[in-house]
Amino acid sequence: MSTVATANPLMPAARVAAAEPRRASLSWGTAPLLFFVATGTAAHGKAIETQPPANEAVAPHQSQTALVSWYEQKAQIIRELGPNWDGYGADPIASDTIDNMIQLLRTLLPAGSLQGSLVPAADGSLQAEWHLASVALGLLLEEDKTVSTWVRATGSDFEIEKYGPEALQLFQSVASVALA
Repeated sequence: MSTVATANPLMPAARVAAAEPRRASLSWGTAPLLFFVATGTAAHGKAIETQPPANEAVAPHQSQTALVSWYEQKAQIIRELGPNWDGYGADPIASDTIDNMIQLLRTLLPAGSLQGSLVPAADGSLQAEWHLASVALGLLLEEDKTVSTWVRATGSDFEIEKYGPEALQLFQSVASVALA
């Protein structure tokens, strides 16, 4: 199995392997959301897995390096961003925002979930996101603690976006199927 390294330290390194996606469906309100659950796609239809291979045992939500979750590792990198971290004058992401995102992910992610990305924004928000073969999922936490979730079927313009408690329910529902 070969590893594809990414240049962005906030994005997980990916391993390319042949894999069959499993079909999953989820209804949200009156709109059914149908997608295939896989861990991403690479050239030639191979899946990208962001979890270590089975022979590299780690605890759920944990990395191999220090038994710290992937999102806590990414959060530490974000904590170290200084003023103007984006080159356009952005302030550092507030510690409260980072701490609240970590707590949300601890609470909402299923055990052993796929690794995603933790992405800071110039407006002070922080987003956890996953881009899989057939679905993209994001959890956005604004600096004022407003929470939203978006889900989009890959290759489609169809997107569901919810705010507040509905956002948390949507995220947990999709994550339990797509990220488990």
